[in-house]
Amino acid sequence: MGILLDSNKMKARLPLDKLTRAKEALQQWSNRKSAILKELQSLIGTLQFACRAVVPGRAFLQRIISLTKGISNSRWHVRLNAEFRKDISMWLTFLDHWNGASFFLGVTVLSSSDLQLFTDASGSLA
Repeated sequence: MGILLDSNKMKARLPLDKLTRAKEALQQWSNRKSAILKELQSLIGTLQFACRAVVPGRAFLQRIISLTKGISNSRWHVRLNAEFRKDISMWLTFLDHWNGASFFLGVTVLSSSDLQLFTDASGSLA
């Protein structure tokens, strides 16, 4: 599947070749001012795949995805703003420091009273 599973550390991480390609691509994207929709969608696909092992990246992918909303022509140019470049910078940091998501739950099981879960019963059931 393109993800390394480390059963000793109970982590999933990107292999070195995918990690290197993702970093190189992000370096190229960090200075771009615009891109065609198809190129941007390709970057989004790469980053979505990386989210399997780089969990904090999900939050910084949403703003990139929002740049594509409402655009249907794959040759349309999309302006890449300063926030986009900040997200790319965060992704570069994450790939260096967060490549490895835990994929097994911990041994400790908490009860709902330990977690203090609450619900809001507003509205009525019909």
